[in-house]
Amino acid sequence: MMAPNTTKFVLLVIILNLASVFGGVWAAAGETAAKMASADFNPVAYVVRDEWAAQKDRASVISALAIDEDRSLLVTAGDDHLVRIWDAKTFSLLSRAEGHTDWVCAAAFVPRCQLLVTAGHDGRLILWELDRLSSNGLAVALQAQYQNSEALRALALSPDGHLAAVGHFAGMVTIHEIPSLRLAKNLHSGGNDVRALAFSPDGRYLAAGNRAGNILLWEVNEWTLAAELRGHTRRIRALAFAPAGGRLLSAGEDQKVILWDIQQGRLVTTLKQPANVFALAWWNDEIVLSGGTDNVLRCFRVSTGEEVARLVGHSGTITGLLCRQDLGQVISAGYDTTLRVWTVRLEERIASYPR
Repeated sequence: MMAPNTTKFVLLVIILNLASVFGGVWAAAGETAAKMASADFNPVAYVVRDEWAAQKDRASVISALAIDEDRSLLVTAGDDHLVRIWDAKTFSLLSRAEGHTDWVCAAAFVPRCQLLVTAGHDGRLILWELDRLSSNGLAVALQAQYQNSEALRALALSPDGHLAAVGHFAGMVTIHEIPSLRLAKNLHSGGNDVRALAFSPDGRYLAAGNRAGNILLWEVNEWTLAAELRGHTRRIRALAFAPAGGRLLSAGEDQKVILWDIQQGRLVTTLKQPANVFALAWWNDEIVLSGGTDNVLRCFRVSTGEEVARLVGHSGTITGLLCRQDLGQVISAGYDTTLRVWTVRLEERIASYPR
């Protein structure tokens, strides 16, 4: 059930002078080369890998990325069936948990308790119990599981930690109680292959995106359909509610990021992107980050679509994004098997870039 870390992890620190090395990839539109080369913005990227897996040529594609509520633990998972748990401050590998038998697609920490939920192509929804033994150790035990007959593609937990919403390949969204994982409700997304789910910050709504590009929005109390949002033309890959609620971002394989007004159930704006978008994260109520199949992490104003910065370094599709504003960090992961921790100063960057 549990494979404690007995080997070294590698923390490769790459100090990227992006302006000089990449010709200004931390560049805002319309800036001069001189301004792009300014020393004010030289982001630092810590590239984190599991050295044991890399040495055995078993480095895993990362398709699941999550951080716990107090930001002390980080989880990654992917196509090697293992769930890796890291110290979110030192980025040391604490544990490799075994329990899945196929690709692990999604992971989420349960708020206010030492529990983790994962879902994968093996149809398994697993609840893990975590016990921090020391600064260098973590005991991980498989606490409960629910076996489904089809691949699971997406996962979201309610803000109170009582419910887990799970997206299925055939289009169902199942609601499970935590910690038992008992099936509480079946919902249908109106299409196949649900790969994006999100609860609103107040827990009132659950959003689900399907292959056809449609987003269904349910009222959680009675599980009534509140709205069906149509604007995408292909599979939805990412959903993210604004921190203050009321607005929802969606993105996917039609190279669009769409902002929705949830209260009115209407499309606010469509932002065209240069690639398919697999990951979204809000830095604050105005600034959003996206990543996708062109391996570039973009920062833009959601109200105007104005790109204010970008980060280049990944060599594969970006599948996960996290923001840590308190530390000025952006954490990204993807198909290149790496976890990257970018130290940025977005507020300073945005303040210096005129509207």
